[in-house]
Amino acid sequence: MEMEKKYNQNERMKLEIISMIDENPSNWIKAAYFSDSEVSKIMEILYKLWEENNEKGFPIDYASNEQLKALYSKAKRYSSMKEEEAMKTVLERVEK
Repeated sequence: MEMEKKYNQNERMKLEIISMIDENPSNWIKAAYFSDSEVSKIMEILYKLWEENNEKGFPIDYASNEQLKALYSKAKRYSSMKEEEAMKTVLERVEK
C-alpha cells in the first residue's frame, strides 16, 4: 500500500511539473526553470539515463524520489513567477 501511495504521489508530481512548466504559455517561465542550476544538473542526469534506456518513456520517468521532489519544488516556484521576473532571472543568468 505504501509503495502504491508513493507511486501515485510521484506520478502526480510528474503530471504537475509538466502542467506547470512544459505546458506553460510563457517561454520565459520555461527558460527560468530550465536554466536553474539545480534543474539543469538533474535534467542532464535524467537525459543520460533516458538515452541509456533507448529513450523509453520520458526523461522525467527516470527521476529518483529526491530528484522529483526538487524538480517539483522548483516548478512551483517558477510557475508562480510573473513573466517579467522570469525574464529578468534568465537575462541575469545569461550575463554571468
